Amino acid sequence: MADLKDLMVMSEDDVSVGTHRDFYKFWQTFADAGRLPARADLDPAHWRRVLAQIMLVDVERFGPAGESAAPGSADSDLRFRFRLMGDHHVEVVGRNMTGEYLHEALELDADAIITRYASVAHQRRPHLWRNNYLSFQRRTLGYERVAFPFANDGQTVDLIVSLLTPTFLDGAH
Repeated sequence: MADLKDLMVMSEDDVSVGTHRDFYKFWQTFADAGRLPARADLDPAHWRRVLAQIMLVDVERFGPAGESAAPGSADSDLRFRFRLMGDHHVEVVGRNMTGEYLHEALELDADAIITRYASVAHQRRPHLWRNNYLSFQRRTLGYERVAFPFANDGQTVDLIVSLLTPTFLDGAH
């Protein structure tokens, strides 16, 4: 991936897209209270305007040493499964990967993406990526993606909510 920028989000000022900033403020209200938001805290009716931008990724954890994660996985204690892909995600990758594991669904850059999602899960903080990308349609895209950790128990990340806003850099829409 060219021009990749990856950073941990420390404040709403780190995020440039307005809807991403709004989602960060929502997420931060739970963090300020000492816990991560749970999947049940995410009301789709409230976030209707960003549903095309949302991707839900289940975080599966592995137990004692010796149990292995997916073959070729960059992070041996976690595995990631696409639970839901909004239309913007489908447009960028060229297909809907709902229900598939990340390491099986992505041929290119899977280890790099697994490493990024593992950072979100382990650090329990949102991460931001900005990148330029040549889509399957041969269109040049720029995008901002922010990935937010969620935890049903308030502590152990079991879901990553990712928001993606693409920008078509080649002038086509």
